Amino acid sequence: MRIALVSEGPSAKDYPGRDGYDEVIGANGVPSLWPCTWWVFLDKEQYVYWLNQIIGRPKILTTTALERAMNEHYFKAKGLDERWKDDVDNQRLVYDEQVPPLPPMPIDVPRLSAGNRAHEPRWTQYTGLACLVCAWMLADEAKTQATVDVFGVDLAGSADCHDRPSAPARTDNRWEFERRVFSGLVKGFRTSGDLVINWPQENV
Repeated sequence: MRIALVSEGPSAKDYPGRDGYDEVIGANGVPSLWPCTWWVFLDKEQYVYWLNQIIGRPKILTTTALERAMNEHYFKAKGLDERWKDDVDNQRLVYDEQVPPLPPMPIDVPRLSAGNRAHEPRWTQYTGLACLVCAWMLADEAKTQATVDVFGVDLAGSADCHDRPSAPARTDNRWEFERRVFSGLVKGFRTSGDLVINWPQENV
């Protein structure tokens, strides 16, 4: 199985297109640029902003916290409650509770601080992390090792693949933290043998 993981950093433009990939996982607005088989987002605003711009109807990976937020008055006020219901009815959603137990991770990967998932890395905090877990879930479901080519996980700078400046929250400190978690997940999946991961920006 070969998977393309495309996040929104500038190097997303190195993604060569769908040919040769069994699955294409796009973060946030990436499916508006290229057809993807999976659309990963962790904020309801991303769904609202990109909904009418994405290409086709990719399957969706998000979190139960976001799903609960979607079912509040926010979506009804936006007139999107029927579209969201249609996404749910068509089984386009895979929630965080459905993720199988992750393989052992290096001890330096930050963990969730409380609750019955305190042993898990904080992969639901940033979309790029959730994309990597999505790739691992697909390999696990197919019962095969997958090769994942990573594009757009630059974790540096202020620009993105849409040629717009990043949000103010994307500071050097945030990139440093996210790189540490993403690197930990990469290391864990490589060690477990589940994924072969090609990440050109790994040592940049």
